[in-house]
Amino acid sequence: MARRPGKQKTTADNTLRIIGGEWRSRKLQFPDANGLRPTSGKIRETLFNWLGHQVIGSSVLDMFAGSGALGLEALSRGATQVIMLEKDRKVAEQLKQNCAILKVDNAAVINSDAMAWASGVSCVFDIVFLDPPFAAEMALRCLDLCKSGIVKCDGFVYLETAKDQQVEIPEEFEVLKDKSSGNVKYQLLRRIK
Repeated sequence: MARRPGKQKTTADNTLRIIGGEWRSRKLQFPDANGLRPTSGKIRETLFNWLGHQVIGSSVLDMFAGSGALGLEALSRGATQVIMLEKDRKVAEQLKQNCAILKVDNAAVINSDAMAWASGVSCVFDIVFLDPPFAAEMALRCLDLCKSGIVKCDGFVYLETAKDQQVEIPEEFEVLKDKSSGNVKYQLLRRIK
């Protein structure tokens, strides 16, 4: 969940709805934080259709969790383990509360800078969600971390950027899917080497 300049909201009541899986249609609260907004339901539905059964039994890293829309959706659809990184303390606390409401025991919410945490971890994930602040440098730095080992070979990376942002995809990845919605461009990549 990236931070956007200024204060933007997509819902008046700061709720998100899980769109598929075990918790389908469950609504959860997220705090009012500068620039925080969940990945839209339309985009999430497309992403999880792209991933299909790859989510079941997977280990997932949601690097910029924000509202938790992507990480919680993955859990609802059968991910075995999800780590959600969130820098804002208040937002991370709400994520923990939402996990408690859903009685989740296979997720961890870590209140940390995503880049710092991912730079020092030795875990390898099946799927990594990247929705960093919309700056090309940040997206490319995230992809560099993914190719250096936080996503397994043949693993997947979801990348969300501003529609007009040009991000050169490293040769270690192939672009499987590429789509735009409003001001957002989103891609599903697979690590090939």
